[in-house]
Amino acid sequence: MTSLLEQAISAVQALPEADQDMIASIIMAELADQERSNYHFDETQPQLAKLAEKVRADIRAGRVRTRRLRLRNEAPPARTAERRPIRSSR
Repeated sequence: MTSLLEQAISAVQALPEADQDMIASIIMAELADQERSNYHFDETQPQLAKLAEKVRADIRAGRVRTRRLRLRNEAPPARTAERRPIRSSR
């Protein structure tokens, strides 16, 4: 246990029981939320890896056109006479 957590628990022990229960409920809810987040993160990693590989393949195949992001205070880029459509992989 870290010294900061020890200090927090020591401070909570000095509170009335109702306040201790309220803080314990908050901590338990936070821990449960963290566990759910970790589970969902782990569950989505295979799909994200597959999507990232598809994007890399699209870039290698020339199916992706790069665009520069514009800052808020920048003027829009000059329009070109001809715009090529993005080729679909389907």
